[in-house]
Amino acid sequence: MSKNQTDLGDDAAKAWGADSEEGAAPWTAQQAQAWRAQQGKGVTAWSVVRMQFLASFLVVGAIALVSSRQSYVLSALYGAMAVVIPNAAMARGISKRQAPNAESAVAAVMLWEMVKVAASVLLLMLATRVVENLSWPALLAGLVVTLKVNWLALALGGQASQSNAKSRTE
Repeated sequence: MSKNQTDLGDDAAKAWGADSEEGAAPWTAQQAQAWRAQQGKGVTAWSVVRMQFLASFLVVGAIALVSSRQSYVLSALYGAMAVVIPNAAMARGISKRQAPNAESAVAAVMLWEMVKVAASVLLLMLATRVVENLSWPALLAGLVVTLKVNWLALALGGQASQSNAKSRTE
């Protein structure tokens, strides 16, 4: 017996099946559709992009209120767009068509994630040439606030789908 095997023998198969319900019938198409409707959409790639877009305008607006320098505002906007534009491209890429299986879906997400990171890095490398009198602190403020919205989108998206599910059952 190898070191990765256990000596549970036939008891292992019995223990594995102990958690499952015996005699569980498969769902009908209507039952599966009702369950999907009850669960809600959750967080989609496009909902994250929308929240990032909103956050970018909030951070740029806050910087515009605090500072009268146009270069600060443009720097913050550029930093935010260095996140939003590649993320929107990724959202479009992964939602454009359905993957035939799980492996190709994961591969598509990984590919688009690499494209997104490369595009963000390229945009940041070009920042000094695109934005006149670039303010790195303002650019980083726009970048960081927009990046951190992902967590807020997950939190709010989970709450929204839970409240949708509750309202549909009541």
